[in-house]
Amino acid sequence: TEFVGLDLEMAFNYHYHEVVDTIGDLFTQIFKGLAERFTTEIAIINKQFPCEPFEYVEPA
Repeated sequence: TEFVGLDLEMAFNYHYHEVVDTIGDLFTQIFKGLAERFTTEIAIINKQFPCEPFEYVEPA
């Protein structure tokens, strides 16, 4: 079993939304990067374990 973790610490200057927006953007980039870089691997796994594609909302 393999585990990948992310430890993130951040101070905010004005409002906690600064942190929420940054983390949201980070996860959006992670999800986009995984879909772009590992299309073949995702398709192979989806053959054995069928599921709906992962969906996320990109900030406007």
